[in-house]
Amino acid sequence: MCAGDSEFREQIITKLVQQTKRIKELEHDLNQLAMAVEANKQISLQILEIVSGRSQTLETVSHEIDIYEKFPIKTIEDLEEIENDLMNLNNFGFLVKSLSRLGGNDYKECIRRILSRMVDDSVMSLYSLQGHKGKRVFSKTKLFSAVIGNNRVYL
Repeated sequence: MCAGDSEFREQIITKLVQQTKRIKELEHDLNQLAMAVEANKQISLQILEIVSGRSQTLETVSHEIDIYEKFPIKTIEDLEEIENDLMNLNNFGFLVKSLSRLGGNDYKECIRRILSRMVDDSVMSLYSLQGHKGKRVFSKTKLFSAVIGNNRVYL
């Protein structure tokens, strides 16, 4: 192999690494956009229900908008704040209904897709399902209940 081939390979690898990084950035942006679109759909439906006199107050819809704006969760404090918000049954139901639209081919893919959009990896790394290896217990959170509540169809 000559020196020119080695340089060419290095350039190709460098470009591939750059493209992979850019793809991950675009995936993140796309996930954010998809969540915003879904939130807007939900809000539009709720406004239609309010206008037709069948559902919640505008104040509740406004609070539900705030919950969606908190995703993805980047800190433990953000997660605790969302946990408090999910104590409200309207917020919890809104979240479960919204998550049901994300879908997937099976429950594993669906849960992976939902969690990747909702919780940053840095926060998820602090949790395990049952709290093994000194991590926090994710299965006791309202967020877990919302994700599982959405996936009962698969289970």
